[in-house]
Amino acid sequence: MTEKLASEIEQNLLKSLKGEMDLRDFQRWFARVSWDLEDKSDAGLLAAEIELSLAEYTGGHLSLEDLQSHLEAILQARRAQQVPVLDFRSASPISGVRVTSRSGSSFRQSGGLPFELAGKRP
Repeated sequence: MTEKLASEIEQNLLKSLKGEMDLRDFQRWFARVSWDLEDKSDAGLLAAEIELSLAEYTGGHLSLEDLQSHLEAILQARRAQQVPVLDFRSASPISGVRVTSRSGSSFRQSGGLPFELAGKRP
């Protein structure tokens, strides 16, 4: 449940940052869904980060531009934690993944999403 909610929070936050959802509408929605979250859950940790940024903004400590930067950084940090790892030690072939770019040890697949490699190539 909290993983689904964390994803929903991310999606609505992204909509707000893109201008597809008004910030006030996001704040109202966010207040309802984050009211009783467990602090240690994925959604609870995400909500705590967002709440801090929103509180700093409403308290006059952040400009709207700074708030948006903080919220974008939260999303970027979460995406960096969700980098899939491809393991070449597995016997089954990986379908649907095509490497389109490489920089050092960083790779990007055809969808533009980053990934890491584990193990040795067969």
